[in-house]
Amino acid sequence: MHGFKSFANEIELELESDITAILGPNGSGKSNIADAIRWVLGEQSAKSLRGSKMEDVIFAGSGQRKPLGIAEVKLTLDNSDGKLPIDYNEVTIGRRVSRSGESDYLINNSICRLKDIEELIMGTGMGKEAYSIIGQGKVDSILSSKSTERRELFEEAAGITKHKKRKEKATKKLEETEHNLQRITDIIGELEKQVGPLKKEAKKAEEYEEYYTELENLEVNLLLNKYSEMDSNRIEVGKKRSELDKKANQIKTQVVKYDSKIEKLNMELDQIIEAISHNKDKKYQSESQIERINNKIQILKEKRNNADYRLKQLAQEIDGLEGKIEDLKGEKEKKEEKLTKIETELTEQQSYLQAKEEELATIISDLKKKEGSKDDAKESMIEQLNQINKQRNQLENIKRQIEDIKEEIIEKEDKKEETNLTLNNLKEELTEVEEEILTTKREFKAKKREVKDKEEERTNLQEKLQGLQEKYNQLKAKQNNYQSKLDVLKGMQEKYQGYYRGVKRLLQYHKDNPEFAKVYGVVAELLTVPKKFETAIEVALGSRLQNIVVDQEVDAKKSINYLKKNKAGRATFLPLNLVTPRDLRKSEAKALNNSGALGTAAEIIEYKDKFDPVVKNLLGRIIIASDIDSAIAISRKTNQRVKVVTLEGEVINPGGSMTGGSSHNNNANLLSRGRQIEELAEKVQEADLKLNKIEDKGIDVRNRLVVLEEEIKGEEDLIHKLDLDLTGKRKDYQQLEREISRLETIKSQLNKYLKALRKELEGLKRDEENVKKEVSFLTNGNQSIEGTIASIDEKIKEIEIKKEDYNQEITDLKVKIATIKQEKLNLEQEGERIKNNIQQAKTSINQKEDEIKKLTRRKDNLADQKTNLVSQKEEMYQQKDRLEEKLNTLQEDRTGLSAEINQLQQDSKGIRKELNEVQAELNDYEVKEAQLEVKLENISDKLIENYEVEVEERIKERESIDSYEEVETRIDQLKKKINKLGHVNLGAIEEYATLKERFDFMQEQYTDLIEAKESLTEVIEEMNETMQKKFEDAFRKIKVEFEDIFTDLFRGGQAELLLDEPDDLLETGIEINAQPPGKKLQKLSLMSGGEKALTAIALIFALLKVNPSPFYILDEIDAPLDEANVDHFAEFLKEFASIAQFILITHRKGTMKVADTLYGVSMQESGVSKMVSLKLSELAS
Repeated sequence: MHGFKSFANEIELELESDITAILGPNGSGKSNIADAIRWVLGEQSAKSLRGSKMEDVIFAGSGQRKPLGIAEVKLTLDNSDGKLPIDYNEVTIGRRVSRSGESDYLINNSICRLKDIEELIMGTGMGKEAYSIIGQGKVDSILSSKSTERRELFEEAAGITKHKKRKEKATKKLEETEHNLQRITDIIGELEKQVGPLKKEAKKAEEYEEYYTELENLEVNLLLNKYSEMDSNRIEVGKKRSELDKKANQIKTQVVKYDSKIEKLNMELDQIIEAISHNKDKKYQSESQIERINNKIQILKEKRNNADYRLKQLAQEIDGLEGKIEDLKGEKEKKEEKLTKIETELTEQQSYLQAKEEELATIISDLKKKEGSKDDAKESMIEQLNQINKQRNQLENIKRQIEDIKEEIIEKEDKKEETNLTLNNLKEELTEVEEEILTTKREFKAKKREVKDKEEERTNLQEKLQGLQEKYNQLKAKQNNYQSKLDVLKGMQEKYQGYYRGVKRLLQYHKDNPEFAKVYGVVAELLTVPKKFETAIEVALGSRLQNIVVDQEVDAKKSINYLKKNKAGRATFLPLNLVTPRDLRKSEAKALNNSGALGTAAEIIEYKDKFDPVVKNLLGRIIIASDIDSAIAISRKTNQRVKVVTLEGEVINPGGSMTGGSSHNNNANLLSRGRQIEELAEKVQEADLKLNKIEDKGIDVRNRLVVLEEEIKGEEDLIHKLDLDLTGKRKDYQQLEREISRLETIKSQLNKYLKALRKELEGLKRDEENVKKEVSFLTNGNQSIEGTIASIDEKIKEIEIKKEDYNQEITDLKVKIATIKQEKLNLEQEGERIKNNIQQAKTSINQKEDEIKKLTRRKDNLADQKTNLVSQKEEMYQQKDRLEEKLNTLQEDRTGLSAEINQLQQDSKGIRKELNEVQAELNDYEVKEAQLEVKLENISDKLIENYEVEVEERIKERESIDSYEEVETRIDQLKKKINKLGHVNLGAIEEYATLKERFDFMQEQYTDLIEAKESLTEVIEEMNETMQKKFEDAFRKIKVEFEDIFTDLFRGGQAELLLDEPDDLLETGIEINAQPPGKKLQKLSLMSGGEKALTAIALIFALLKVNPSPFYILDEIDAPLDEANVDHFAEFLKEFASIAQFILITHRKGTMKVADTLYGVSMQESGVSKMVSLKLSELAS
């Protein structure tokens, strides 16, 4: 794996051993290995991987390292037994995820789906929901989860997970089938409606296609013939155009010569014209300047005249304004007299209006009083009616309440009688229970005394047995250690562990098929090496230790073919009839006399004579030296032509290169395995004799303890039963007391409640009589109020008539007053206007007098400006005369050049005329050619657009036409027939065919779906039967195994598995009842952590025995156990290691002892986990 959580560096873990332990301090990343395996097998829950999102599995960086962008894990499984449904002996499952969210799943490095991996491992116990990976906290979840959730473990063990998945798929498919069936029924109904009309449209479309095909053939052929004729004409016109173009070019050459001369003269003429233009511009500038000065003098003159005229005009305007002021003053006096009269009339009319309004106010006041009296009378009547209705409603409520109370009194009387009866029965039962409690107490005390005496005897025996047990355990631990190492070595030897894959596969095959070829074994098996020389020989041979010795080359060829055929790897073979021995030369052999030379490698080992060629070939030219200094001296003696190996494994190679230091030798222990097995077997046998003696002594003590334990257990069980019985009876007594107290309270409450109800009933009856009297009184008072209202209405009508008359008169007065006010306002406004006009006239006179003063000053300035301008004009006239003389000279030069140019143009006139005539004819032909090309292009476009026909492809296939007119007539006839058909759905033919095909297909589908529905229903029923049978068989087996393993793990006690609903095996939950030794049956939640862990372990081992998973990962499952139980747990692991492979994450020494391989996890660098491995077999060697 690489980049997964704290494993930033790429690491590879070889988990080949039966039991592998992973250890390290807290927080070092041990559990990340379990998470990696769970993740690569398809875990989708980030929470289950101790994260919040899937990105959290990628290495997040540390103080010294940047975060990585990808995490990848690969898990290689040995599938040589074919348990996984795939044709590979090794299966590598991979998964990678990047921070960008990209994720891939792989099988043997090929990208696949998650579903493919789930299907591959389904039913093997390796799934994410199975029991092969027990992480931290999983123990509690196994026991504390709901019974229905716990069922998933049993389903996996029963091998019905895949059936369940298939059933879910089948059920989903059945639902889809039923949905599709409904849809197809609807579709068939719709299609039936469409087929008939579409058939008619298709027939019409066929007629159209028939006419159109003929029309297309005729029109295409006609156009192609026209195209051919036009193309021939275009070619002829093109030839004529080319001839004219050539002639025009020849004439143009002559014209160009004349044009060249004319152009040169024109350039000279242009220069003169430019000079004339330049001098003219200057002359015009002078004239313009003189003109501007004259204009300015004229403007000054006009300005002076305007000033004189304006002065005269202003004097006249002032006289007019003074006359206007006098007229306005007279008009103002007349307006003021008229205003005085209008104000007097307005005062009189307003006084009269005020009198009339006061009289109307009095009438309105009388009217309001009468209306108020009427409203008061109405309110009294409404209030009276409301009171009557209120009293009647109250009367009805009282009647209903009386009835309700009468019913409730009857009900409570019945309940009171029932309570009295129950109370008497409970009091009798309480007396009986009290007597039973006293009897049980006496029996309980007697049994307690008997148990105490037996417990004292048991304590003495236990102390004696403990001394023997300690002695036995110490010796047994040593023996177990020896035996464990012995079993590991034997297992490695039998399974060829440590050998290359190809070597291992061939030796295993030969072991099962000895007649296959004459194979003697690997070199390591054929040598007997003294312990002192093991390291030297292993280094000397290296990988050649695993070379396979065969009899002849035929055997080697057979073996190689087997490896090739089965893709089982590679191996090196040594046929005895081909391999030749190699020895030291005489000069090299002298080096054996050196100090520290121990001999050749071939001489210091033992082997059978027939293997002499092989041994001498491999080791005959290798010298063993005692140390590196001796080795260097020996190598020099042989002139560096021989390989020298020291006892510690340093090597002086031929040529002089040196190899040394520390290394991990993959061939370690291959040579020493046999010797180690013999030594360990002797130690095991010696320890066994000593253990037997201690065991005999302990048996007698244990036998008595067993008898005593059984007696105590029997007594304790009886005491426990008595205690439970006593507790139950006390609870019954307390329950009866509480129930009697509750019923007494209820009885008292009923009496009080009945008394209150009767009292309330009497009060309601009194209220009923009072309300009836009140209703009668209110009804009589209401009739008197109605008469009073009628009298008031008549008086109100009279007052309203009088009010209307006054309103009309007052309105007329208001209109008249408004008219007078408007006239007054008009006069006031007119007076104000006259006053403003007088003021404006005075202001205007003042302004005009100021303007006269300004004009007088301006006239003086204008006289000074005119004198200056006259002087400038004289100077400009002199400049103009000089320019006119120069212009006359240039005009003469221009006249001469123009005459020369005219002569040349006259000379070239004939040639130009001829050119124009040729050019005109050429233009005509170019137009004709262009027109023909356009027509050809139009025909080509028409053929492409209308018929998708390329002219070049079909022009040669055209048929000649005798009469264009006949063809065009037939085309017109076809077009009329097509138009007569009207709107045609050309797609109808295909639509009809498609619809008909679809209709027939849908009917077939309908039949198929009916059959599929029946088939799916049958399959689901069969799967249900299969799952029920498998689950029932598996549960029965697991139940037996669990109960046995629980008793073994706890050294006593009992447990059982129960089905919640035995009649519903497909959905039933599973309950666990456990009773550890010396304790009563209790809930799982009340058990200690260690007891829970052992119970969960018992369940896991039970599942393992029934349907073992290839491997199990147990993450600190032994943490809650004490030392004794850890050792006991470890014994079980050893027992089950032959069934499945175990990977343990642990801190406990007892668990580590049984491991074949240890992996240490540390964090030497903050935030980055590092692995260190150790095989115990290597440690032993």
